[in-house]
Amino acid sequence: MKEHANYISSHAPVNDELLQRIAAGDRTAFHQLYEAVAKNLYGFALSITRHPQDAEDVVQETLLTVYRHAPSYQGRGKPLAWIFTIAKNCALRHLRQKRPTIPIEEVWDLEGNGLAELEAVEQRLLLRSLLCTLSEQEQQVVMTHSVEGMKNRGSAQI
Repeated sequence: MKEHANYISSHAPVNDELLQRIAAGDRTAFHQLYEAVAKNLYGFALSITRHPQDAEDVVQETLLTVYRHAPSYQGRGKPLAWIFTIAKNCALRHLRQKRPTIPIEEVWDLEGNGLAELEAVEQRLLLRSLLCTLSEQEQQVVMTHSVEGMKNRGSAQI
């Protein structure tokens, strides 16, 4: 535990001055920022993306964005809020870019039922994307209620 405390205390504080140094091109300051926030950024990104590789990509994109935009940072004493807002936006953008695409041939029925199939596919994609925002336990409750037809009381007990 004491080693962990020393490890944390060895990091430079994440403050406006650190971002000003990064804006001036100080690579040591950028390294200090990385050491101070990378693990927390990874955990935050993982909570959104739910995939380790995606979370790593988000951390990298976030830190590059911070490095590029440090000169435009308006110091208000809350650099971590700024950094985590960038991380959230990067993670959400990453999720949007990974949306599955369905070939038109699978959607369009040559017999004339294409629009009905398209609506069903859109509804399934919407449902799938909304379910991804829920925890695994919440997903189970929705699925038992909606798909399996379980009553509210049974779903609530689960």
